[in-house]
Amino acid sequence: MRTTLNLNEELIQEASRLT
Repeated sequence: MRTTLNLNEELIQEASRLT
């Protein structure tokens, strides 16, 4: 299972892609 930090990092990366 991934850590919350890893999940947060992934979300940030995806958000950067959308912008």
